[in-house]
Amino acid sequence: MRASAWPFHPVLAARFQSGLGEWLGLGLIAAILASFLVSPALLHALGVRYASPAGSLFEKLHLATMLVGLVAGLSVLCSGRLRFTLLSAREFGAMLGLILLAVAPALLLRRPVTGLLVTFLTPVLLIYLLQLADDDLRRRIRALVAGLLLLNSCVGLVEFLLQATLLPRIAGAVEIDSDGRALGLVGHPLSAAFLSGLMLVYLVISRMMTRFDRWSAVQIGLHAAALLAFGGRLALVASLLMLAIYVLFDGTALIRRAPVERWLIRYGLGLAGIAGAMAVLVSGLAGQVLARFTADGGSAATRWAAIEIARSLDREGWLMGLSPLVRAERQQSFGTPYGIEMTWLAWLIDHGLVVALGLALLLALVLRVSLRGGARVHFYMTAYFLIVITGAQGLGAKSLLLTWLVIVLLTFRRRNRSPERNAPS
Repeated sequence: MRASAWPFHPVLAARFQSGLGEWLGLGLIAAILASFLVSPALLHALGVRYASPAGSLFEKLHLATMLVGLVAGLSVLCSGRLRFTLLSAREFGAMLGLILLAVAPALLLRRPVTGLLVTFLTPVLLIYLLQLADDDLRRRIRALVAGLLLLNSCVGLVEFLLQATLLPRIAGAVEIDSDGRALGLVGHPLSAAFLSGLMLVYLVISRMMTRFDRWSAVQIGLHAAALLAFGGRLALVASLLMLAIYVLFDGTALIRRAPVERWLIRYGLGLAGIAGAMAVLVSGLAGQVLARFTADGGSAATRWAAIEIARSLDREGWLMGLSPLVRAERQQSFGTPYGIEMTWLAWLIDHGLVVALGLALLLALVLRVSLRGGARVHFYMTAYFLIVITGAQGLGAKSLLLTWLVIVLLTFRRRNRSPERNAPS
């Protein structure tokens, strides 16, 4: 950071920067911790009206969003300017402009905007901050996130074995007791399953590109078992699909080394798969997953209902979307009270076609920047993410799924960043 960029006295600038700059890394870590640990279920248990129609603006904004906004503001205050390395000033401005495109009509129509801010502003500001983090800070964040995601899977497995959950089961602002799946550290079975599947894809593909070790094998086993305990069918199918595509079509440096090693590795993987399948059958996890596929609790009907709601839109609905009250009435009439189970249709129904296209462009820009300089495994994780949000509520509601993906993509084994560019003084 340069004191000369500070608009006030150079001596005061240097003193302020040296004192405040030390706290920015801690603030960024606190924001990332909050994104994983401060779940809607935890806020509900604490009496915070995060998902309720009532409540103040600060109750409805996630703590991670507020922290990342504060840290981003302080980082600009410290340096006296915006700084860019991974992304350009034009890309950052475009992302903020697309968020404004979605928020402005909602404000004019007096519709809630906190969902848009939490879902999209949080990852955009995190991209700006993480591209400025040095290698040491990124390593610490990577270790922290890997530990949190492993803890999330372990909590889910313990919940499955004890048939009890750490946090209350909620759908929106309503507690439910009909769902017997584990919730994990993040307090929701689908969110927890998404994280376990994401780590499963990362660990298997990245280790097949390099080499397996015992600790990686343990983590893979825990995440795979937790994926079954959470009962997320789409996450399970998407993760297995990504791994199958990689193994069958992409190939690995590990398997290409020599014919003898290739067959030994395949033999070992086959034995491990048989042992794992037997363990799953004995534990009862397989029965729970099979029950989710054979009796899905109406999830398929819910997705068909979302398509019917979209088909019922009139011209005004196509342009401006439905108000929360009208949407709730349509959901009740079509038997899907808890949300639209398809992200793209949820955008269309909530915001109209123009804003939905803007959100799709914003998502594409966020993924493009986050993948810049990434390894091949990052593209597989992104494909996994897109499959999951396509068949689930995903980004159609107030969600941190995109934030979590950005954190993983920007901190897990990335190449060196490019020199600072397009930074206005």
